[in-house]
Amino acid sequence: GKGQLFWTGDTSGQHGGFSEKKITDFSVAASGDYQDIYLFPFWHAEKSIRGLRLDLYEGATFAIQRVAILKCTEAAVAAATAWQPVNEANGWNTLNAGALLTSPPLSVNTADTGWLSLTLNARAGTTVSLEWSTDSMTGSKQETIYVKQHEGVRRYYVEMQGNKEWTGNLVGLNLHIADPATISVERIALTTEPDGPPEIEVAYFGFENGVSRAGRPESLLAQLINRGGGDAAIKDVMLETPAGVKVVSGPNYSATTPLQHGDSVNILWLVQAETAVPHTVTLKPDATTPACNATLTFMPAVKMTADYVPEPKPIKTSLEVCAYYFPGWNADVKYDCLRNTTPIRKPLLGYYDESNPECVDWQIKWAVENGISCFLVDWYWVAGNQHLYHWFDAYRQARYRDYLKVAIMWANHNPKGTHSREDWRNVTREWIDKYFTLPGYYKVNGKPAVFLWDSNLIRGDLGGSDAVAEAFAESRQMAKDAGHVGIEFIILQHHANETDMQKWQAETYDGDTTYHEFGSALDMAPHQSQGQYADVVATAPAAWEKRRQQSGAFPFYPIVDTGWDSRPWHGPNSMAFHGRTPELFKQFLHAGKDYCAEHDVPFLILGPLNEWGEGSYIEPNLEFGFTMYEAIREVFGKGEAEDWPQNLSPRDVGLGPYDFPRTPHKTTWDFDTDAEGWSAMMNVSDLTVKEGNMEFHTTSSDPALIASTPGLRASEYPTLNIRMKIQANSDKVGSGQLFWSIGSSNTSEANSLRFEFQGDGEFHEYTLNLGEHPRWRGMISSLRFDPCDIANANIAVDYIRFGR
Repeated sequence: GKGQLFWTGDTSGQHGGFSEKKITDFSVAASGDYQDIYLFPFWHAEKSIRGLRLDLYEGATFAIQRVAILKCTEAAVAAATAWQPVNEANGWNTLNAGALLTSPPLSVNTADTGWLSLTLNARAGTTVSLEWSTDSMTGSKQETIYVKQHEGVRRYYVEMQGNKEWTGNLVGLNLHIADPATISVERIALTTEPDGPPEIEVAYFGFENGVSRAGRPESLLAQLINRGGGDAAIKDVMLETPAGVKVVSGPNYSATTPLQHGDSVNILWLVQAETAVPHTVTLKPDATTPACNATLTFMPAVKMTADYVPEPKPIKTSLEVCAYYFPGWNADVKYDCLRNTTPIRKPLLGYYDESNPECVDWQIKWAVENGISCFLVDWYWVAGNQHLYHWFDAYRQARYRDYLKVAIMWANHNPKGTHSREDWRNVTREWIDKYFTLPGYYKVNGKPAVFLWDSNLIRGDLGGSDAVAEAFAESRQMAKDAGHVGIEFIILQHHANETDMQKWQAETYDGDTTYHEFGSALDMAPHQSQGQYADVVATAPAAWEKRRQQSGAFPFYPIVDTGWDSRPWHGPNSMAFHGRTPELFKQFLHAGKDYCAEHDVPFLILGPLNEWGEGSYIEPNLEFGFTMYEAIREVFGKGEAEDWPQNLSPRDVGLGPYDFPRTPHKTTWDFDTDAEGWSAMMNVSDLTVKEGNMEFHTTSSDPALIASTPGLRASEYPTLNIRMKIQANSDKVGSGQLFWSIGSSNTSEANSLRFEFQGDGEFHEYTLNLGEHPRWRGMISSLRFDPCDIANANIAVDYIRFGR
C-alpha cells in the first residue's frame, strides 16, 4: 500500500504545521520481511524540521525497526550538468540493489537546461521515474520514462522545461528504477535541447482499422516518431509480407521529412490476405532502426450487404447492465489525441461524428446484442447553458432508439453559485419535457432515474441539506404532476464516509454509486502512471463491500471499471492502469455478477464505454475488436451462445466510413461561413458563426476551444493575430491563453502563452509573439484557445491569423 511522511518546520496552526503541500509519498511491499525505504523529502525550503508524522494504511500489521535522518556531507556541485559514468566517483549513490540512484547535491540554473538526456542499456521493458527538486519549490516532482527493450544503448529525453516548477536552481535528482536487474544507466546529462543523433522509433505497426477480414484490402499503418535529437529523413521504408498476403498499394506517407525531435509520420499500405489465419509482416524503417514484426490476424470473410444498419437482435441477460457514456466526440480535432499518440484506440466506427444518427444506431445494435441495456449519458447544464448534448439529439432521431434505454448523468461540476432554487426548477422542467418523455428513459423502482455527480456543490449553492431535500421534493412533485411516479436521485461520489451517507439520506437521495472504482490499485503502484488493471480487478470487490457496509440500508450500485490511461490527454506522468485484457475484464464482470446476486442488487453499472482520451473504453475498437463487449454477454447472456447474433462492423455490410473529414492545412481563420475547424472543448455554449464572427458564451472562468493544425511548421509562423470582442459584466482586464501541441505530444502549461484582454465589448486585436517562446518549435499539431478567464461572457472572434 501507500504510506506518507508529513514534515514541517513550522508547528503553528490547526494541524501543527502539517499540510498537504509537505508530504513525501512512498510504497510498501507486503513481503513479510524488513525492507529499507529511502525517502528524499526535498524539504530544504523549511530550513529546519520540527515535526514528522508517519501515515500508513489500514488492513496490515507493521513493525518499524528504525527511522534515521541521514546527513549529506558533500559540497554542492555547481558546474556539473553531465555524468558519465554514473557512479560514486561522480558523486552518485546506489541504494536498494540498484533500484535507486541519487545525485550529489546540485546547484544548476534551470534556465540553462531545458532537457534531461538519459542513456540506458535496457535488456527488458520497464519504467524509470525521475525525481527532482529546485530551490524555489517545496518537495519534489516526478517524471515517468517508459523504457523499451533494445539492443545496445539508447537515449531517452525528458523535457524538464515543460513543467511550470522548473525554475530557480536544481538541487537534486533521483532515478527510481522498477527493474534494476535489466537496466544499466550509462549517462545522465542536462542539456538545452535533445543532444543526440536522430533515432526512429516504431510507435505503432499493425492494422489501421478494427475487424479486418480475409478476402478484402485492409489498411496497414506504421507510425514512426523521431525520439532522437537531430533531424531524421524517412525514405526507403521496406515492407515484407509472407506468402498468402499481397500488397495492393503503398507506401503512402502522411507528411514529408525530415522529422525533428517528437515529429511523427504515418505510412499506409493496403494489404490483402487469402485466408483467415495469422500472418507476420515485417517493417524495415531504415538502415539504423531494427526491423519490427507485426502479426496480423485476419478474421473470416463475411459476404453481406445492407442499405442501413441491420436491425438489432437484443439478447436476454440475467442482470440489467448499464454503462456510462461520454458524448465528447463531436469534432475531428478531438480525436487528435488518439490519432497522434495511440492509434490502436481507434473506434470501430472510425473517428466518427456522434451527432450522426446512423452511428448511434450502430452503438445501439452493438450494445443490446452484447448485453448492455442502458446508457447513462454524461449531461452538461450550467444555469441553463448546455453543451455536448449532440448525442441525445442523434439518439432521438435514431431508427433503433427504443431498443436502448437512456438516463441522464448530470455532470454538475459547475462553477459555484450556479445551482439555485429557480435553476433547479428549470433543470427539472428540462428533464420532464425533453427526456422523461422518451419511451426508453430508464426507470429505477418505477421512477425516471437521474444520476448526479456532485452533492457538495448542490448543497453549498442551495444552502444546506434541508434546502436540497425541499428542492428534490419539488422536483418529484413536478414529475408526478407530469404523470410520472416521481424521480429516483442517485448520487455519484468517491471516498464517501458515514457523514456523507447521513447527509444524502437527509437530502432524500435514493441510492449511491461511483463513476470509477479502482479499489486499492493506486496504493499498490509506485507511481500513478504505473498502476496495474489486475490490481483493480483484485481489489475493487473489497471496495464494493466496504461501501455497502457504509451505506447500510441506503442502496449502493457497484461499478465494474473499464480502466484508465489518460496519457493521450495529459502526458506520460498521468494516471494509467496497464495490462487490461478481455480475460481480466471478464473476471471483473463475474465478480460484479456474484456481488449483485449475493446482495440482491437489481442492476450493475459498467465504467465508461468510450472515454477514449482518459483510457476508459470498451466500445468496439481496433485494440480489442468486439472482445470486451462479448465478455459482457458471455457473463450475463442467457440462452445458447450459438443463438446470439454475429457481431458485424459497418464494413462487413458495405457501410461507412463515418469518419469526420480531415481538417485541411490552414493558417488563417476568418469565419466567413462556419467555424472552419474550431470547436468547443469545454465550458463553451451556443457556438455559432454570424456575420463573419465566431460567437459563443462562456459557462465558467475556464473556457476553451480547439482546432487541428496539420502541416503547421512553427518556425515559419512566429506571430498570431486574434481580433475579438468580449462582453463581460464589467470593463475587466483579464488573461487569455493559447496552448499548442508539438508533434505527438500533448498540450501543457509550458506550451502556452498568455495575453491580456479587454472585456469592454469592443473589438481589439491581440498579437502573440510566439517566435520568442522557446517552446514554439517543430510541427504544431493542434491549438487550444482559452479566450478569457471570465464566466458568463459573450465573445465574438473576427479572425485568427498566423503571420510570418
